[in-house]
Amino acid sequence: MTDQDGCYEARVFDSVVRSRQREDSTSEQNAQEEFDQWLWVAYQEEYEASGEVSDCMYHHAKGGLHGAGRVRMFLPALNKVLCSNRVSQMTKTYNDIEAVTRLLEEKEKDIELTARIGKELLGHNQKLEANVASLEGELRAANEKITQLTHELTKKTELIQILTNDVDDSGSEPGTPAGTVNWDVLQRRLLRLEEENKSLRSEATQLSQATEECEAAEARLVAELAAQLALTRTDLSGISLDADRQREEALTTRALADHLQERLGNAEAKIAVVT
Repeated sequence: MTDQDGCYEARVFDSVVRSRQREDSTSEQNAQEEFDQWLWVAYQEEYEASGEVSDCMYHHAKGGLHGAGRVRMFLPALNKVLCSNRVSQMTKTYNDIEAVTRLLEEKEKDIELTARIGKELLGHNQKLEANVASLEGELRAANEKITQLTHELTKKTELIQILTNDVDDSGSEPGTPAGTVNWDVLQRRLLRLEEENKSLRSEATQLSQATEECEAAEARLVAELAAQLALTRTDLSGISLDADRQREEALTTRALADHLQERLGNAEAKIAVVT
């Protein structure tokens, strides 16, 4: 094996360990041991193919106490006798490929879930924007209604003032039956106009209160929408970064699975030739 092949194998092992960080330390140690066994089986086969056979081989690998290195020693002669041990090693490697495949499927499911959550958040934001637009339309209509009622109230107030002046003028004239009739009619008309004026003032007050409530509700909704939009942008940014990271991990894991599958096929072919 060349130094370049050794570096590649080390990178492959580091990728496997990073993908299985959620497992306990025992699983990581087993993965290290299985990888070392598989790697030295490949070393031994290449030495045998080239006609070089060593009685004792050693390998320096990571995984010791507190991150220190450790040395593993292999006896090729013993491996020749224990052929069944090679079959067991190939079975463990195959099981590792299945675990990598399952991990890849979980990563793809996580990516689909993040995309679905992003779509739901966008739909919720669109509904909030529609509600804000509707409240703004209602507020404009209420303001127009208040303006109209204020104008009508002003006109009626002017009319009441005119009628009151007419009554004063009639009272200043010498008392006549005709003048008395005019006074009664004007008095009744004045009372009716005052009642209408009170009704209009009450309606204007109610509309003013409704307008204030609409403005307060709109302000609250706008504040909530702004907060949710900011939160959504943050969530979408995090989801996008997470999706990119998971996509990269999925591609790395898939490449690792393909590489291990190819090496497994080559190893099985060599075992078939030896047996």
